[in-house]
Amino acid sequence: MEGSFLIRFLLIISFISVLFSESRWVYQADGEFEQTQIDGESVRKFTDNVYIYKDSLSLFTDMAFQYLNRNELHLLGNTKMIDSGDTLTCENMIFWTAIDSINAQGNVNFNQKDRTLTSSIIDYWKGTGFRGASFTAKGSVNILESDRHVQAEIIKYDDVSQQMILEENASVSSKNRSLSGNNMVIQYTDSLLNMISIQNDAFATNLVEAKLDSNGVFQKFRDEMNSQNMDAYFSNGELSSLIMSGMASTTLHVIEDSLYMGKNIASGDSVIISFQNDDLHRIQINGGGRGKFEPEPRNASIDSTITYESEIIDYHVQDEESFFEKNAVVNYQETILKAGHIHVDWQTSLLDATEKNGERPSVKTGADAPIIGDNFKFDLNSKHGVIQKGKTSLNDSYYHGEEIYRDEPNVVHVHNSIYTSCDLDRPHYYLGSKQMKMLPGDRIIARPLWLHIYDIPIIGVPLAVFPSKGGGRRSGWIMPSFGSSASRG
Repeated sequence: MEGSFLIRFLLIISFISVLFSESRWVYQADGEFEQTQIDGESVRKFTDNVYIYKDSLSLFTDMAFQYLNRNELHLLGNTKMIDSGDTLTCENMIFWTAIDSINAQGNVNFNQKDRTLTSSIIDYWKGTGFRGASFTAKGSVNILESDRHVQAEIIKYDDVSQQMILEENASVSSKNRSLSGNNMVIQYTDSLLNMISIQNDAFATNLVEAKLDSNGVFQKFRDEMNSQNMDAYFSNGELSSLIMSGMASTTLHVIEDSLYMGKNIASGDSVIISFQNDDLHRIQINGGGRGKFEPEPRNASIDSTITYESEIIDYHVQDEESFFEKNAVVNYQETILKAGHIHVDWQTSLLDATEKNGERPSVKTGADAPIIGDNFKFDLNSKHGVIQKGKTSLNDSYYHGEEIYRDEPNVVHVHNSIYTSCDLDRPHYYLGSKQMKMLPGDRIIARPLWLHIYDIPIIGVPLAVFPSKGGGRRSGWIMPSFGSSASRG
């Protein structure tokens, strides 16, 4: 009998312990408490300094309605929710007690540990993802994080996939960089940025600092990148690359040893921009590439704007080198250079053009016909150049040479040259010379000079001087024009 009583006593104690260990909502208010019917539903009404809490979650408001049959709280006026250190304030709120989700409206301000969200409306529900909750916010949504600012008209965050969708006037900005577009998708990996995809009117900026002279003060310059669509990839939360597609264009400022060297503007069908250690590293343009470099006169060794175009443009920023592939064209002062491959070393200002895929280098100056050769080297500073195996025409005559170069504005040297009025690639007759100096508009000097017929030397003289009429003096790359046929060699 005594043992049976003890068992019943322990069962009662266990039941009471379980009953009181279950968390329950507690309701407090300074004003009236009223239980009534609204549209046939049982409702409790609380007024004046209403305080409702359960465990670590607390709700404050001016007035509350508890809908008993659907576990729903309607909070009206000066509403605040505090949940484990997170604080949300708004004008009105609907809280679903059974599923821990809310709909907040009017001047929403949601403060969490590492970010603050403001909007007109927010739907917020708890889940099992990395952050423990998902949301949809509408109406001038702004999210301020420790190192970035996210904004759009509508922002949706799914905590299971860690994906954030921004709709209408979307943007993400940090101290020196920004990304914007009509719509945007942000992919997180455990709170770190992994990728940002921008659809429609993508635009990016990057602030850099440089001096206009060595004794000056640092000034800010804004790089700009825009395209129809853009994907930004991140590594450990740091920007690693931008992939731009659809009418892509860039405006980038060139800086060397803190000095501003000039501005480079480029565009193409698609552009890939790579970053290393948070610095611009490489720019690759594919399809219809074109652009121009505008030097800063006080710092850059190049004294004129350079324009260029090519199907493929590859600019290695840190190494200060550019590679142009397929239908490459570089225009400097009055000189237009074309080739299948062009390489420019901006540190030395040396340009090297070579044949690729059947596209031989050619040079055109002013209204003259183009020069064609196997290889072309040009110094952008001294404006001296060398052409290997070229052919030129002047005053209805033709000059072939193993090597053609210029060492003064109007002096051209041709090594192992021939002079003929025959327009064939292998002329029937010609005057040959080991060294020929051409002064356009003045005279031509050859030493020695031999008459050849069918490549057989007939007669020679140690020195010959004959006039070169036409073609007045001019600035830039000055050369007699070269014919369009293949060179002799």
